[in-house]
Amino acid sequence: MAQDRTQKTSTPSTILLVDDEQSLLSLMGRDLEEHGFTVLKASNGEEALHLCQRYVGPIHLLLADIFLPTEDQPSTNDPQAPWVHGLGLARRVKALRPHIQVLLISGRTDEEIFALGGIKPGTPFLKKPFSSDTLIRKVREVLNVTQ
Repeated sequence: MAQDRTQKTSTPSTILLVDDEQSLLSLMGRDLEEHGFTVLKASNGEEALHLCQRYVGPIHLLLADIFLPTEDQPSTNDPQAPWVHGLGLARRVKALRPHIQVLLISGRTDEEIFALGGIKPGTPFLKKPFSSDTLIRKVREVLNVTQ
């Protein structure tokens, strides 16, 4: 009999959620919590790294926007603003927590994402806007868990 690779967990998976848009951060955080996930929220890469270093429990998923402002630069739509991109954040978080899964999100154009070096094939990604159902389905897929 083939082993079912999808796991059910009695303990909730912990997600490090990073987005500079506060309304989206709150909305996604609420949706994830309503579906049983523990959510750590950060509005920039520096906050995310700080949480990653300080949080004593396991963090199962980094769910991060690709374009994040630096701590010194508040959220802005200025394309010339300094950005810490989610790809670099993912590398730094994986160095601290090698077993963490990564799901990247963005509302930017394909050209802007490509300018960063693009996303490697197979990297889990969601294009904004997306529904709550799509978010939860993708998170479960990446974490390989069921309800």
